Amino acid sequence: MSTTDCDIAERVAKMFNTKPSAFQSKRPGSKPAWVIRKQGPRAVGWMLTLYSLMGNRRQSQIRAALSMYTPPRKFKTFEAM
Repeated sequence: MSTTDCDIAERVAKMFNTKPSAFQSKRPGSKPAWVIRKQGPRAVGWMLTLYSLMGNRRQSQIRAALSMYTPPRKFKTFEAM
C-alpha cells in the first residue's frame, strides 16, 4: 500500500504491525510517498478481508495477486514421525 499521507501510512502500518517506508518519486514536484508492505499468509488474510469493500480494479488486482500466491509448505519434524 502506498499513500502520500503520513498519518494514514502510520495507521495502516500499525494495523499490519510494521513501519512505513518513505519513497521519493523521480518526477519533479511530486510529493513523497509512504509505502507499507505485507507478505505471506497475513497479507492473503487482509486481501480476503478487504476484497468485498474494494472496487472492480482493486478486486482484479487482488485476484491476480492471489493467483500467484503459493502457501508455505509445512514439513513434518522427526518428532512428529
